[in-house]
Amino acid sequence: MKDKILKTATDLFLSFGFKNVTMDAIAQNLAISKKTIYTYYTNKNELVDSCSHYLFCQISTGINAILDQNLNAIDEMIAIHQFIINSLREEKTSVQYQLNRYYPSVYKSLKEKKSKKMLLVIQNNLEKGMESGCYREDLNPKMVAEFYRTLIEGIRNNKNLLTDHLSINTIIYNFLDYHLRAIVSPLGLKHLKSLKTSNS
Repeated sequence: MKDKILKTATDLFLSFGFKNVTMDAIAQNLAISKKTIYTYYTNKNELVDSCSHYLFCQISTGINAILDQNLNAIDEMIAIHQFIINSLREEKTSVQYQLNRYYPSVYKSLKEKKSKKMLLVIQNNLEKGMESGCYREDLNPKMVAEFYRTLIEGIRNNKNLLTDHLSINTIIYNFLDYHLRAIVSPLGLKHLKSLKTSNS
């Protein structure tokens, strides 16, 4: 039952926001009493913390599965971005904003874990691409990974970008294209163009 509560609550939080989903709503969705939820989680804050950790673990597991496929560096980056977008989905509510405002300690912990994971994945991808010749050989992997993290976090925090006419998915896809075109070698650019041709 605890796992069922965790998975259902996570799905509801992602769909409607951490503030908007009440313990009553979670109980009603599961067709159980609120008292049953409190048997496993002492309060909503503890549940939100557990859901955030669960979501991070799910995304990390998915990313690791992509890394295990041993794709070339460009295909790997595209697959990771697609997986993350599919995992987080297109939300109308600002889930991250609500988490930061109403559960700041949970948000801080989650942000630190995500940031460390992101840096490691991006830096390893850069090194892999440089070794295979898909990326420029003159890159500084650690510095570029930091650039990537700064830009992606800036995008998520820039309200001017998040308009009704420009979805977060569209923004992230354009950012990925921007990132790859800045780091690919002529060989990598050829592969990138072939992907665009095959998808058009």
